[in-house]
Amino acid sequence: MEVIVRDCRRSHGLVINIVCKIVIPVSFVSACVFPTQFATVVQCLYGFAPGFVKHRVETLIQAFSRPGHHPTASTNSNSTLPKTGGMFTSRELDAAQQMLLVTTEVWSSSQGELKRYERPPGSGAWYQDGRPIQVILGEYGLAWATAEGYKLEGSADPVKRRNDRSSPAGIFSLGEAFGYKDKSQIEGLNYDYTRITSNIFCVDDNYNNKELQDHIRLIDRTRFPGIDKALLRSMSRKDELYRFGVVVKYISPPTNPNLEACLFLHTWDGTETPTSGSTTMGAADLEETIRWLNRNKRPILVQITKRDRPRIPHLPAE
Repeated sequence: MEVIVRDCRRSHGLVINIVCKIVIPVSFVSACVFPTQFATVVQCLYGFAPGFVKHRVETLIQAFSRPGHHPTASTNSNSTLPKTGGMFTSRELDAAQQMLLVTTEVWSSSQGELKRYERPPGSGAWYQDGRPIQVILGEYGLAWATAEGYKLEGSADPVKRRNDRSSPAGIFSLGEAFGYKDKSQIEGLNYDYTRITSNIFCVDDNYNNKELQDHIRLIDRTRFPGIDKALLRSMSRKDELYRFGVVVKYISPPTNPNLEACLFLHTWDGTETPTSGSTTMGAADLEETIRWLNRNKRPILVQITKRDRPRIPHLPAE
């Protein structure tokens, strides 16, 4: 509240008069007469707002909201925001300039669609880059990565459990890319990349290993000779599943201890068989996506059902 008062005192009288006598009355009348259209316009304008404006708005909402009450909450389970921050206050989403958006028809669907989106710096409007890509997910579809900050209180939405053969829903950062090819063989690559050899392993469970807690998921085992083999998953396979791939990382330390650590985007086996939790696509599509990724644009992955898509603000328009 002190921030708002200080900003008002610094403002010129003319600005305050315009806001009080024109902007506020017009906004109030528009909201009453055309509520749906008004909400759409506000949402669009807010997406273009500079960061400091969003901060002031959020400060204002927090100052006038009752504890534990979200001002945009309603009884509609499709639009009600959770009481905790979680993905809805994701700094990674605000900072991202590239997004891989995976959507499914329903929670139980193991088939979905991936679209690539990009936007200019400063949280501008998203635009689609390339055609939609068919993807295959977990055998039992999607489930929230964790209940905290994701699942609505009282809803029946599924929550991820270890080895439940579902893919996690939510917002995720992307780690390094990997594959069987040498880095020099991938034209136009502008992203971190690891070539898979017999020494490359994924750390399948590092939560209790202080040496690896802050380490990237893929490691060269020769650098950690004393590590427990039970924590590792070999990335060197005889099939084509890891011909190309990208590491998917949980944005914050997971509150759900049952999450799989080795989560990837990787190539499918050609039979479109559902996975145990990763998201798969054709090798050519994934290679193209890896060439599209730019480490400087902070790419993220969003996986969600089409019904629940409106719950995440600032996603690309359909």
